[in-house]
Amino acid sequence: MTTRGFKETECKELAGWICDILADLNNEAVIDAVREKVKAICAKLPVYGA
Repeated sequence: MTTRGFKETECKELAGWICDILADLNNEAVIDAVREKVKAICAKLPVYGA
């Protein structure tokens, strides 16, 4: 996370997404929604030097 430049805000978002999935492990809609959010944040904050 630090390699990507995540700050407190992004870490809180990520923790919330993890909780969303853990709260409803078999809900593919939740998993898909979180997957898209993760893709977006990874595109916004790429790995340094990559």
